[in-house]
Amino acid sequence: MQIKKKEKRVKQQIQSLLLQYGIEAPLGLSHWSQAGIKALAELKISTDLRFVLNSFLV
Repeated sequence: MQIKKKEKRVKQQIQSLLLQYGIEAPLGLSHWSQAGIKALAELKISTDLRFVLNSFLV
């Protein structure tokens, strides 16, 4: 149960981060498909944002 809560919180944090910096969510992210997660990993963003995003994806 706690794992599902943490997973939901991380997804919300990622979506908030994208929204805060005006980054459009990649296709497939609405359902958190493998393609969407891969697209997140391939986003062209600054080094600082990449660091934060990668910390969520680990």
